[in-house]
Amino acid sequence: MSVEVGRVREHGVYILFSRESGPLYVGKTRDIHQRITSWLHSEGGTGKPVDFESYAWLVFSEEDVAEMESWLIRELDPPHNIQLPMSALYECAVD
Repeated sequence: MSVEVGRVREHGVYILFSRESGPLYVGKTRDIHQRITSWLHSEGGTGKPVDFESYAWLVFSEEDVAEMESWLIRELDPPHNIQLPMSALYECAVD
């Protein structure tokens, strides 16, 4: 896979996709470039638990990134994310 990630070194949310099944995983990161690069260059079972074919990223402020990650997980329902009960999400937002 040859991909130009660019040098996006900002907070954001990334989505890993499979051609057959759509969104596989949603995650948040402090450095999009570093996170996507680590996913692309990891080997087998050493840090790449999801076999993905493409990805997308969205840049958000540090304050908004956790909320947007939670929203995308609820909306996309990716199979490799753990679903938190709504009560846990509200507790995180209040803290």
